[in-house]
Amino acid sequence: DTKLYAFLAEQLAAAGIASLRIDFAGSGESTGEWAETTFRGQVDDAIAAFDHLQAREDIDTGRIGILGYSQGGLVGAHLAGERPEATATMLWAPVTNPLRTYSGLLGSDTVEQALTASPDAPFTAPLSWGGETTLNAAFFHDLVTVDPAGAIATYTGPLAVVVGLRETIVTPQPAAGQILLDYHAGEEKLIEIDSDHDWGWGTSKAIVADELAPATVDWFSTHFE
Repeated sequence: DTKLYAFLAEQLAAAGIASLRIDFAGSGESTGEWAETTFRGQVDDAIAAFDHLQAREDIDTGRIGILGYSQGGLVGAHLAGERPEATATMLWAPVTNPLRTYSGLLGSDTVEQALTASPDAPFTAPLSWGGETTLNAAFFHDLVTVDPAGAIATYTGPLAVVVGLRETIVTPQPAAGQILLDYHAGEEKLIEIDSDHDWGWGTSKAIVADELAPATVDWFSTHFE
């Protein structure tokens, strides 16, 4: 939800922390086709954004953090692994077992068929929360090649993982979040919130305003000192 990210950006800015929010290719205001998105492509987009910040003269490259949510949490884990110089990382409800998660979201039959199809073959699947989406088989092929736990193992910087205890998408919790900490060596923290996957944002800002945003701002403020 773009409004959720905008709200967090305001909270970070109030604490003196600038943020860069990106749309992956094919989504939001970016160019490209959504059907052609892949996890690897999204990781490459995130790396490009991180490298852009590192190249800017007005950025303190010793204080660049990573924040990812859900599928973006999977991407964030891979970004941290490929850019271990990141000062601190926080992942909200990160997907840690993509094959399990997306078999639930898109249907195990669709996933099984797509795994053996040509990379450019389109598959339309109903979403577990309503509606449908069309993705090329290349997206599904990445389900068995991306490895958030393996990626985070090469990152030794501070890592915080936030999980909702009433999750129905990235499950089971808190075990699904803990797996990243099990593979991570370094300062780390697991934050458990009595919430579902979207932090109740669809009906109320309370959990985000009172728990999620403050914990996020505190994590980065502490490590950017």
